[in-house]
Amino acid sequence: MLKRNGPKVVSPFVANIFFASLFSRLKERPEDPQTMRVEHILDLLCKFGEGPGLGFLPLLKQLGEALSCYRWGSRVSYSRKGLQSAFIPADAEGLTAEDVWEHEAVSGLLWLTQDPRLLSRIRRCKNKECQRLFFAANRTDQEFHAGKCRQYFYDSDEGTRAKKRKYMRKYYEDQKDRARNPKSGIGLERRTSRSSRKTK
Repeated sequence: MLKRNGPKVVSPFVANIFFASLFSRLKERPEDPQTMRVEHILDLLCKFGEGPGLGFLPLLKQLGEALSCYRWGSRVSYSRKGLQSAFIPADAEGLTAEDVWEHEAVSGLLWLTQDPRLLSRIRRCKNKECQRLFFAANRTDQEFHAGKCRQYFYDSDEGTRAKKRKYMRKYYEDQKDRARNPKSGIGLERRTSRSSRKTK
């Protein structure tokens, strides 16, 4: 009886090592054509990780077109775990070091598709000024790769900046009023004493 293969669980530790190596290379050499092609595939996989939607079929077509330029062969080896198979570039001898990296990166990304949870972790940092656009999220609601990116995003938001300016204007006005009349208590929050809270 044949059993249908379900989604595989990829080790988070191994996945994190791959993510760190991949994102570091993308950041170091963003103008390389190999980097741009890998980023395109990564961007498509990010959209798949967001879940099925109306644009699923066009995305699948774009992904197929992006992968059509790669030719793979297979290699079988034996270890204590038994037979192990791996995909290798079909024309590896004619490839440059950058091309070999590209094939290995794409192979790694396809390997990650075995575990749907990993695809949902790949995201673009919401801060467009961030130099590290792609990151692997640790939480389902994570939108920024670092706290400084989140702070920069909200500080640069016009609505947030307007509220901050309004708050600071009131703060300085309160400070001036308190300087003119120190006993007024303007700008200070009144705290209820512990004894008065007990009597209520």
